[in-house]
Amino acid sequence: MKAGFERFAEENGHYPTALEVDSCPHLCTSRLIQLKFGGLLEARQTLGLKDISFAVGEHKKSLV
Repeated sequence: MKAGFERFAEENGHYPTALEVDSCPHLCTSRLIQLKFGGLLEARQTLGLKDISFAVGEHKKSLV
């Protein structure tokens, strides 16, 4: 799964959001992530990814 997140980041310049996870063929579904990890935020944290939340910081500023 980490390889899928890294591949997405290489192709798109950021890790996938919840909506992008389901449209990405090399990632499992957001429902499976919810069941296994408790959500996308927890999955990013468990996988040791540096940007775990898009709701705060530079990512949020770039969306506004």
